[in-house]
Amino acid sequence: MRCYRVIFTCFVACSLLITPLSRASESIEADKPMIHQIYELVDQRNAESLVFDQALQSQDKIIQKTALLGLARIGGQIALEKITPMLNNDSSELRKLAALGVGLSQQKNAAELLWQRLEKEKDLQVKHELYLGLGNLAPDNLITRMLARLDKEQQPETISAMFQGLAIALVFNRELKDDYQKIDYAKLLGLFAKGDTSHAMIGYFLNRIPGIENFLTVNDLLNISQQELSDEAKANLARLTAKITQKGNEKNREILAWLLEQSESSNIAVQQEALRAMRHLTSIPQALIQLGKHTKSTNPIVAHTALSTLANSELASEEMIALFKGQLKHQNDAMVVEAIRGLLKRQEKDEMSWVVQLLRHPSSYVKISLISQLNAKSQDDFKNTIKFFTTDPNKEVAAYAKRVVDKVATPKNVQAISPSFSEVSKTTNQIVTLKTTVGKIKIQLLESAPYTAWHFMRNAREGTFNNAYFSRVIGNFVAQGGDSIGDLSGASNQTIREEISFLNHEPMTVGMATSGKDTGTSQFFINTGRNFHLDRNYTVFGKVIEGQKAVIQMTNGAKILSIETN
Repeated sequence: MRCYRVIFTCFVACSLLITPLSRASESIEADKPMIHQIYELVDQRNAESLVFDQALQSQDKIIQKTALLGLARIGGQIALEKITPMLNNDSSELRKLAALGVGLSQQKNAAELLWQRLEKEKDLQVKHELYLGLGNLAPDNLITRMLARLDKEQQPETISAMFQGLAIALVFNRELKDDYQKIDYAKLLGLFAKGDTSHAMIGYFLNRIPGIENFLTVNDLLNISQQELSDEAKANLARLTAKITQKGNEKNREILAWLLEQSESSNIAVQQEALRAMRHLTSIPQALIQLGKHTKSTNPIVAHTALSTLANSELASEEMIALFKGQLKHQNDAMVVEAIRGLLKRQEKDEMSWVVQLLRHPSSYVKISLISQLNAKSQDDFKNTIKFFTTDPNKEVAAYAKRVVDKVATPKNVQAISPSFSEVSKTTNQIVTLKTTVGKIKIQLLESAPYTAWHFMRNAREGTFNNAYFSRVIGNFVAQGGDSIGDLSGASNQTIREEISFLNHEPMTVGMATSGKDTGTSQFFINTGRNFHLDRNYTVFGKVIEGQKAVIQMTNGAKILSIETN
């Protein structure tokens, strides 16, 4: 998964330009169910087909809904033109799908269609999609216009959707033009201080405002910390604290007292966000002591979060160096890799004699991470060390080192070929079992994303996941796996199409990692937190039905040994 989205990959854009005229003339095949044809056309990204026109006029609501969802997944101007009339349909279900489709169209000027519909819309679920759609389109002055509607919205669910849409806009559209100085922060903080789950979304949004530390103070956060807050609100407040405390302030000690309390929370999301929030407070002894204490936690992800926070901090004392060196002997690979990162950030080559003790480390993941980090720090200073690994007895390590030394480019991706929908649909609701170094994880594949599920199953049966890593594990966010190399670059080079739906990124749902529209390969992620900003942006194709504890406690470097399919 990546943090930014692109409008279209080159492949998709080019394929639209060379679309043959015959695509528009395709009609319903008498011997094939219309729904099957729709799914196949969607996977081919063929919005021009007359099958969609006929389906949208059908009296069968299921066919209509399937066509609308399909066009939403295709996106683009042609799909938008077919979707737009349905925004004013009498059916709230169809309006909801139309709102999704307009939001996914990637046509920024289509935002006015959603604004116009908002003025008339009464259905709360449709409003929810309208706000998320506006977030995905991210038109200029979105924040100003959306906040102007705040007094009009009385339902907590709708207010939550509004701020979720704004958060989506800020995450995936960093170039969004708006005047952040004109935001009434006092009003938003007052609503956030209500502390309930719905108003917690305001904190989720505030966390994503560029330069938020210039608009809020530690005092603002102290006032909120004294209120009765839901766990969601506490986690968002802790995130805000991490940003606001970047500036030195005499009140930092007071907010630290609240963070220390939250770092002992029984809610693991709150606990991890509180630990991360101490990044800029390590000059205060109590913060340093607390983080050091949690590096010894029996929960691997908590220990890793604490060590990662220390590595990210600017503290470079002898005690800190000693702590990192001590972690180089840790049995958990993720802790070793985090210690390497902490040391590389604080030391130069002539201070790094500790590298020698890692040359024969038993873990391929640790050695690959060391190579990657040394290369990133200085290709020239560490070229001999990296070259040493080209003869490593572990084939994975040797191959990786050779690629780095020879500066081998990553192979270009090609579009994966999909079978008929009747074949694809056999995969849905099947269960796959990941046998990992941290335990078994059972995933049920969902019918809402049949092609994604089929390609996932294909990769599993072909052995693509065998010995692949979970190489991006962030507590209260995601555990991203399927990395055959261990540096986030390892994946099959066959791209698959997105299948966005109304399924949300709840904890234990499984999503497809992408770096832009229709760029999914073999890397996937398991949500370990409620990731609101990923909704309507990444395909949800499965859910963990067994092994949740293994997922929650997983850290970087966990390995998929094999996968069982039924």
